Amino acid sequence: MNNINNTIGLIHPPIFNPHKWIGKGRIFDIKILPQSVLNARSAALAVIPPTYIEHIPSLDLSVTDFLNTSLPARSPTIVTVKVKHWFSHDLPDSDISYLKNRPIPAAGFLTELNKAFSQAWLDGARSLADPQFAFLPSTAFLCLLTAAPKVTPSGLELAPADVSMFEMLLHAPPQLIQAAKLFHKRVNQAEMDRVIEGDEDA
Repeated sequence: MNNINNTIGLIHPPIFNPHKWIGKGRIFDIKILPQSVLNARSAALAVIPPTYIEHIPSLDLSVTDFLNTSLPARSPTIVTVKVKHWFSHDLPDSDISYLKNRPIPAAGFLTELNKAFSQAWLDGARSLADPQFAFLPSTAFLCLLTAAPKVTPSGLELAPADVSMFEMLLHAPPQLIQAAKLFHKRVNQAEMDRVIEGDEDA
Protein backbone atom coordinates (compact mmCIF):
# COMPACT_ATOMS: atom_id res chain seq x y z
CA MET A 1 0.00 0.00 0.00
CA ASN A 2 2.83 2.36 0.83
CA ASN A 3 4.38 1.76 -2.58
CA ILE A 4 1.06 2.57 -4.24
CA ASN A 5 0.75 5.84 -2.30
CA ASN A 6 4.30 6.81 -3.21
CA THR A 7 3.62 6.08 -6.88
CA ILE A 8 0.49 8.22 -6.85
CA GLY A 9 2.47 11.00 -5.17
CA LEU A 10 5.02 10.98 -7.99
CA ILE A 11 2.35 10.98 -10.70
CA HIS A 12 0.36 13.75 -9.03
CA PRO A 13 2.89 15.82 -7.04
CA PRO A 14 1.43 18.33 -4.56
CA ILE A 15 0.63 21.75 -6.00
CA PHE A 16 2.43 24.70 -4.43
CA ASN A 17 0.06 26.94 -2.49
CA PRO A 18 1.73 30.34 -1.89
CA HIS A 19 -0.92 31.34 0.66
CA LYS A 20 0.21 28.44 2.81
CA TRP A 21 3.95 29.05 2.59
CA ILE A 22 4.81 32.63 1.62
CA GLY A 23 5.07 35.19 4.40
CA LYS A 24 4.14 32.72 7.13
CA GLY A 25 7.32 33.02 9.18
CA ARG A 26 8.75 29.70 7.98
CA ILE A 27 12.45 28.93 7.78
CA PHE A 28 13.84 27.98 4.37
CA ASP A 29 15.48 24.61 4.89
CA ILE A 30 15.86 22.29 1.91
CA LYS A 31 16.03 19.32 4.29
CA ILE A 32 12.48 19.74 5.58
CA LEU A 33 10.57 21.74 2.97
CA PRO A 34 8.43 19.79 0.48
CA GLN A 35 9.57 19.54 -3.12
CA SER A 36 6.70 21.73 -4.30
CA VAL A 37 8.12 24.67 -2.32
CA LEU A 38 11.64 24.06 -3.61
CA ASN A 39 10.35 23.90 -7.18
CA ALA A 40 8.45 27.17 -6.72
CA ARG A 41 11.61 28.83 -5.42
CA SER A 42 13.56 27.68 -8.49
CA ALA A 43 10.75 28.81 -10.81
CA ALA A 44 10.86 32.28 -9.27
CA LEU A 45 14.41 32.70 -10.60
CA ALA A 46 14.00 30.80 -13.86
CA VAL A 47 11.69 33.18 -15.73
CA ILE A 48 13.03 36.55 -16.90
CA PRO A 49 10.30 39.08 -17.83
CA PRO A 50 10.37 40.01 -21.55
CA THR A 51 10.87 43.69 -20.74
CA TYR A 52 14.10 42.78 -18.90
CA ILE A 53 15.58 40.58 -21.61
CA GLU A 54 16.14 43.52 -23.96
CA HIS A 55 18.65 44.95 -21.46
CA ILE A 56 20.69 41.74 -21.34
CA PRO A 57 23.38 41.31 -24.04
CA SER A 58 22.46 38.64 -26.56
CA LEU A 59 24.27 35.31 -26.46
CA ASP A 60 24.74 35.67 -30.22
CA LEU A 61 26.93 38.79 -29.91
CA SER A 62 30.41 38.55 -31.34
CA VAL A 63 33.35 39.26 -29.07
CA THR A 64 33.90 42.62 -30.77
CA ASP A 65 30.28 43.67 -30.40
CA PHE A 66 30.22 42.54 -26.78
CA LEU A 67 33.33 44.58 -25.97
CA ASN A 68 31.63 47.61 -27.53
CA THR A 69 28.47 47.09 -25.48
CA SER A 70 27.85 49.67 -22.78
CA LEU A 71 27.52 47.90 -19.44
CA PRO A 72 27.02 49.27 -15.90
CA ALA A 73 30.23 49.86 -13.99
CA ARG A 74 31.20 47.76 -10.99
CA SER A 75 30.95 49.83 -7.82
CA PRO A 76 34.09 49.93 -5.64
CA THR A 77 32.01 51.18 -2.70
CA ILE A 78 31.65 48.84 0.25
CA VAL A 79 27.95 48.13 0.87
CA THR A 80 27.11 48.81 4.50
CA VAL A 81 23.34 48.31 4.32
CA LYS A 82 22.36 44.87 5.60
CA VAL A 83 21.37 42.35 2.93
CA LYS A 84 17.87 41.89 4.33
CA HIS A 85 17.09 45.58 3.68
CA TRP A 86 17.64 45.11 -0.06
CA PHE A 87 14.61 42.84 -0.41
CA SER A 88 11.21 44.46 -0.89
CA HIS A 89 7.64 43.18 -0.84
CA ASP A 90 6.74 45.61 -3.64
CA LEU A 91 6.32 44.38 -7.19
CA PRO A 92 9.39 44.99 -9.40
CA ASP A 93 9.40 47.88 -11.87
CA SER A 94 8.39 47.00 -15.41
CA ASP A 95 10.91 49.50 -16.82
CA ILE A 96 14.45 48.95 -15.54
CA SER A 97 16.26 51.08 -18.12
CA TYR A 98 17.47 53.38 -15.32
CA LEU A 99 19.69 50.54 -14.06
CA LYS A 100 22.03 51.14 -17.01
CA ASN A 101 23.31 54.24 -15.23
CA ARG A 102 23.70 52.64 -11.82
CA PRO A 103 26.82 50.85 -10.63
CA ILE A 104 26.68 47.12 -9.90
CA PRO A 105 27.57 46.12 -6.31
CA ALA A 106 30.77 44.18 -5.76
CA ALA A 107 30.78 40.45 -6.61
CA GLY A 108 31.05 39.48 -2.94
CA PHE A 109 27.90 41.37 -2.06
CA LEU A 110 26.01 39.87 -5.02
CA THR A 111 26.95 36.45 -3.63
CA GLU A 112 25.45 37.46 -0.28
CA LEU A 113 22.24 38.56 -2.00
CA ASN A 114 22.03 35.24 -3.81
CA LYS A 115 22.48 33.31 -0.56
CA ALA A 116 19.79 35.38 1.16
CA PHE A 117 17.29 35.06 -1.69
CA SER A 118 15.67 31.79 -0.64
CA GLN A 119 14.70 32.98 2.83
CA ALA A 120 13.67 36.42 1.55
CA TRP A 121 11.46 34.80 -1.11
CA LEU A 122 9.79 32.60 1.51
CA ASP A 123 9.26 35.69 3.68
CA GLY A 124 7.33 37.32 0.84
CA ALA A 125 9.93 39.47 -0.95
CA ARG A 126 9.06 40.14 -4.59
CA SER A 127 11.84 42.48 -5.71
CA LEU A 128 15.19 44.05 -4.90
CA ALA A 129 15.44 47.74 -4.01
CA ASP A 130 18.84 49.41 -3.73
CA PRO A 131 18.66 51.43 -0.47
CA GLN A 132 21.34 53.74 -1.87
CA PHE A 133 18.86 55.00 -4.46
CA ALA A 134 15.66 55.68 -2.56
CA PHE A 135 13.25 58.05 -4.29
CA LEU A 136 9.87 59.43 -3.40
CA PRO A 137 6.96 57.87 -5.30
CA SER A 138 5.72 59.90 -8.25
CA THR A 139 2.44 60.59 -6.43
CA ALA A 140 4.37 62.51 -3.75
CA PHE A 141 4.57 65.41 -6.20
CA LEU A 142 0.84 65.99 -5.69
CA CYS A 143 1.53 66.94 -2.06
CA LEU A 144 3.51 69.96 -3.27
CA LEU A 145 0.90 71.47 -5.57
CA THR A 146 -0.13 75.03 -4.84
CA ALA A 147 -3.53 74.59 -6.50
CA ALA A 148 -5.81 71.69 -7.32
CA PRO A 149 -5.13 70.39 -10.86
CA LYS A 150 -7.90 70.45 -13.43
CA VAL A 151 -8.92 67.24 -15.15
CA THR A 152 -9.00 67.63 -18.93
CA PRO A 153 -9.46 65.08 -21.75
CA SER A 154 -5.70 65.11 -22.34
CA GLY A 155 -4.71 64.76 -18.68
CA LEU A 156 -4.13 67.01 -15.66
CA GLU A 157 -3.76 70.76 -16.13
CA LEU A 158 -1.47 72.33 -13.55
CA ALA A 159 -1.17 75.91 -12.40
CA PRO A 160 1.82 77.79 -13.94
CA ALA A 161 3.76 77.70 -10.66
CA ASP A 162 3.22 73.96 -10.38
CA VAL A 163 4.32 73.39 -13.97
CA SER A 164 7.64 75.10 -13.23
CA MET A 165 8.11 72.99 -10.11
CA PHE A 166 7.26 69.80 -12.01
CA GLU A 167 9.80 70.61 -14.74
CA MET A 168 12.43 71.31 -12.11
CA LEU A 169 11.82 67.93 -10.47
CA LEU A 170 11.71 66.23 -13.84
CA HIS A 171 15.31 67.23 -14.55
CA ALA A 172 16.57 66.70 -11.01
CA PRO A 173 17.38 62.92 -10.88
CA PRO A 174 21.19 63.45 -11.00
CA GLN A 175 21.02 65.85 -8.06
CA LEU A 176 18.65 63.55 -6.18
CA ILE A 177 20.98 60.60 -6.72
CA GLN A 178 23.93 62.58 -5.38
CA ALA A 179 21.87 63.76 -2.41
CA ALA A 180 20.83 60.17 -1.63
CA LYS A 181 24.47 59.04 -1.68
CA LEU A 182 25.54 61.86 0.62
CA PHE A 183 22.67 61.13 3.01
CA HIS A 184 23.61 57.45 3.00
CA LYS A 185 27.23 58.30 3.90
CA ARG A 186 26.07 60.65 6.64
CA VAL A 187 23.86 57.96 8.20
CA ASN A 188 26.71 55.44 8.09
CA GLN A 189 29.07 57.93 9.75
CA ALA A 190 26.51 58.60 12.47
CA GLU A 191 26.16 54.88 13.15
CA MET A 192 29.95 54.52 13.33
CA ASP A 193 30.18 57.43 15.78
CA ARG A 194 27.60 55.77 18.03
CA VAL A 195 29.56 52.51 17.98
CA ILE A 196 32.77 54.35 18.91
CA GLU A 197 31.00 56.18 21.74
CA GLY A 198 29.61 52.87 22.98
CA ASP A 199 33.11 51.32 23.04
CA GLU A 200 34.48 54.30 24.97
CA ASP A 201 31.69 54.07 27.55
CA ALA A 202 32.38 50.39 28.01
